[in-house]
Amino acid sequence: MSPEPCNVEDRKFVKNHLTQLNTPIPKKKRDQQLLDKIQTRRRKTTGLIVALSQLLTEFSQRMYEKMTEGDRPAHPYVFINRFHYLLTHHPHDSEPEKDIIAVPGPKSRYLGPPVENAKRANKSQVRFDDVVSLVKCRALTENGLDNAVEHSRHLLSSRPDMVGTYVLWAHARCYQIVWTDASGTITSPRYKWAHMPPLFAYLSSLYTPPKNHVLFDPTITRTPHPDTTLWTITSRNHGSFIGCRKVFLEPAWGGRTNVWIQRTAHQVVVIKDTFLTNKRQKIEEGLLRYIHRRGIYPGVIRLLFTGDQAPSPPLTIARLADGSSTRVPERVRARLFMGSYGSPISEARSVKDMLMAFYDVLEVLRGLSMEMNVLHRDISTENIVIYPEHHPDTMKDQRLVECPPIFISQILAKDKTNDGTDKATGLLIDFDQGIQLVPDPTHIVPVDQDRTQKVGTAMFMSRSGSKGAVRWQENVPYRSAAYWPMPTLEGEVRELYELAYGSEMYDRYCDTPETEHGARPNDFIRPGPGEKLPFVHKPHHDVESLCWALIYMLFHVQPLERTEEVDLGGFWAVREFFHNHEDANNPGDSRNQFFGGWTDFRVCLDPKLTSFNGFIWEILYQIQPEYDLLDPPPPPGHLHEAIRRLLLKAICEMEDPIALDPGNLRPLTYPVEPYSDDPCDLDDDVPSGDDNGDTNSSHGGDFNVEVKTETNKLKRKMDIGPDDAEQQGTKRPRGVDSSIM
Repeated sequence: MSPEPCNVEDRKFVKNHLTQLNTPIPKKKRDQQLLDKIQTRRRKTTGLIVALSQLLTEFSQRMYEKMTEGDRPAHPYVFINRFHYLLTHHPHDSEPEKDIIAVPGPKSRYLGPPVENAKRANKSQVRFDDVVSLVKCRALTENGLDNAVEHSRHLLSSRPDMVGTYVLWAHARCYQIVWTDASGTITSPRYKWAHMPPLFAYLSSLYTPPKNHVLFDPTITRTPHPDTTLWTITSRNHGSFIGCRKVFLEPAWGGRTNVWIQRTAHQVVVIKDTFLTNKRQKIEEGLLRYIHRRGIYPGVIRLLFTGDQAPSPPLTIARLADGSSTRVPERVRARLFMGSYGSPISEARSVKDMLMAFYDVLEVLRGLSMEMNVLHRDISTENIVIYPEHHPDTMKDQRLVECPPIFISQILAKDKTNDGTDKATGLLIDFDQGIQLVPDPTHIVPVDQDRTQKVGTAMFMSRSGSKGAVRWQENVPYRSAAYWPMPTLEGEVRELYELAYGSEMYDRYCDTPETEHGARPNDFIRPGPGEKLPFVHKPHHDVESLCWALIYMLFHVQPLERTEEVDLGGFWAVREFFHNHEDANNPGDSRNQFFGGWTDFRVCLDPKLTSFNGFIWEILYQIQPEYDLLDPPPPPGHLHEAIRRLLLKAICEMEDPIALDPGNLRPLTYPVEPYSDDPCDLDDDVPSGDDNGDTNSSHGGDFNVEVKTETNKLKRKMDIGPDDAEQQGTKRPRGVDSSIM
């Protein structure tokens, strides 16, 4: 789960976060005219946008001329407004239009020569990864500071080579400066337009930021490409990785994560940058080294080597009593080079393939928890990869572990021998939130034993983890009817199971006359009135998260042979159970509605998947109880075993694998009519159709836009350009089988 931005207003913002000028910028008569224009437009923002873009460009040019030749870039920054450009290659969750953008000059590159008798100015196409700063303009009656902070996220999403960014917020009476990095967001007080030094300091900081504020990381450089931007990642010890494509970025604050993939003729390398606190800086690296220390553990992402830290780490915020803030070292960049890759689970080619991947990931979770005392703690659809492949160097001078898990392909083939190859059809990735339950005597894994933290992806978090306490409701009688027995297997499925795991394993988890669901249902902990039992993350919570991810995918996958005019009413209902369960206005967990009132999920599934109605209910029966209330609890691995049996039965009984449309999930997107705005010049009247400058569309007449749905949000880990989106909707380009860290 991504942390919320840390918003702090610093009364000494100019001193703490900006580079102040030693000598003033020469003023001209034109400046006052522009300032008058800025303060005149109060209900509509068009005049403000045009005048402010011209004023900032004028100041930027004069500041550039005062700099020494060795300290300044090749061209001054130019501020162009939304009436003169079309923004391309923007993140798909960002509106394709910003009020004002700052880009490297020269000015003629964007504005071009004047055109006589033209009703509108020429619009130049500008790549979002050329932008170095943004300005958000609002009408006098609106705040919109949160919108400016969101612009910061969009900019850092498009520019992974930027460690932090400045954004300006403005309306007719005042302006405000925002700094955003992985530590959060700091805002300045509001300054009136008569007080210009902070504005000059903002411009100066774009050229020469303060020492404790890093704008650009020199180890990441970009090469523009017609369809996307390719990046070069430089490592001090391992050289340069050229032609990398960015595939994922987490929000700009918190554990901000960038992932690139470099594909060559013979191999693929995945590079992951994450900004982490000093405490958790090496958790993922340590866990991966620990997991693979005695041989490659199949089904777990493999580490090639680690890279360099950022040139200067972002710094966290500490609020002082007087309202100012100081910056102390806290978050640093961890760079990992991975040797495993594949496709996200949403690109499964059939339902059977998807179930097999979930089966193998379940087996990996079982092995990690029971053999290595490792918990993942962030199981989600984004952290499960299908069709995995591995860099040959990951097996160099190393073999598989002696006793790897038995995967579904081996069970179906009736062959459980270990021939040294990784047979997992699913891959578990992203161990940022992982934890080891028993201290590591080799000290490979940093000590972090806090298992009460609320971590993970909200939609798939266990219900106890989401609540932060053991679930208990007085009106729910914890008697035998609340517990469903361990699933049983029969016939050929039972034979396959016992051939793989043995009859002793099967009998170990079967219920006895004294137990139901692996426990004595009459012996359970009853909290006192108002008492809360603290949540402690345990292996069965990871299994519950895996079940939620599986159910989510079953509702969202789109069969290749589509049924026309499908009623999506039921689908939207269950979708809301996932997406709204942490609504601030609804303190409960809406996923509890799965267990009451719904008796038939066939109205929610695609018509070709209605046979999975009973399968979903059987999973829900197994994850419904609160295991932490049972005393004594079921044997270790009880929930793992129950879900393993259900998955094995479902896979073996599938006669039709049900081909899917890879990457296209329900609901599909629908095109809308494009929007165009009128041109604007400083001396023109306000163009018709513009009220406050806050539009969500772009664009010229030949640009098509798509409504961004939750399908896009689920697939936010892939950053594709508008050309790709126009051709493929929400589909991931098939040329890249990327693993997402």
